Amino acid sequence: MDSDASLIDILTAPDRFFRSLGERIESIKVPGLIIFFTALLAAMTGYFAAGAVPLTGVSGADAETLKSILGPATAVIAFITVFIAWGLQSLVLHVIAKVLGGTGSFKSTLAVVGYGNLPQVLMSILGLALLLVYHMDVENMGAALGLTVLGLIFTLWSVVIWFFGFKHAHELTTAKAGVIVAIVFIVSVALSILF
Repeated sequence: MDSDASLIDILTAPDRFFRSLGERIESIKVPGLIIFFTALLAAMTGYFAAGAVPLTGVSGADAETLKSILGPATAVIAFITVFIAWGLQSLVLHVIAKVLGGTGSFKSTLAVVGYGNLPQVLMSILGLALLLVYHMDVENMGAALGLTVLGLIFTLWSVVIWFFGFKHAHELTTAKAGVIVAIVFIVSVALSILF
């Protein structure tokens, strides 16, 4: 990454960022690191959130044994799930881009999706901080709603990054790049409402 393409540009000027990358869009080192940090934060959040879940109907030694297993298991599952989701999301978006006439490689799609995850890293840090500092009760509906709204805002930020990423990496028109990110946003909103 040179002075024309910085991590700050991903967040504040994604059009300029992807335009300046050119052929280097094929490198997945930095996007892979972004996904790695996303996975680490997801694992940490999962670990601490699992400890906050009330175990109704279980008490005493059984509850302590279950809690000692639940945290690490949740962390491992969350970590692995982030990488699986990166691959599956990239695959689906790559197919859509190809159907719309995109010219980019699967590797460039992985890069775009990885770069687009940077706002999710910021959201994960915020969510983890709220969990640790305020010991948020997982059953508190106000807190859950607030995090859901923040999650949608950060998802919209990711969608903007993906828009410019797909436009440049796949040489798509504005309308076709818009179709891809509209699908992503609609699915993201539906999933956040359902889960």
